[in-house]
Amino acid sequence: MAQRQDGRERQHDAAAPTRRASGRSATTNAAPSKDAPQDLGNEKVKVGAGEFDCKHWKMSSDAGGLKTTTDSWTYKSLLVKMVSTNDNMTTTMELTKLDKK
Repeated sequence: MAQRQDGRERQHDAAAPTRRASGRSATTNAAPSKDAPQDLGNEKVKVGAGEFDCKHWKMSSDAGGLKTTTDSWTYKSLLVKMVSTNDNMTTTMELTKLDKK
């Protein structure tokens, strides 16, 4: 058991999801929520930096009455492309250059 700052012991449930600084669950065995990212499989994505075999993720959120849908494509841990859409605008980010060293 881990100790709290006040010196008392606290129990830790290994099956319980831990939270990252972003607030997202760090484990995949947690019950899915409407805000949980959906794995949409693998796709080839062509951007300015080249073509990548990416994992496609989709996430929806509703904050302050503004519903936002975000699609992101990642290659390993690299964000290759992201498209975020709400009622007011669409924002797109793409990897334009990659220095391979």
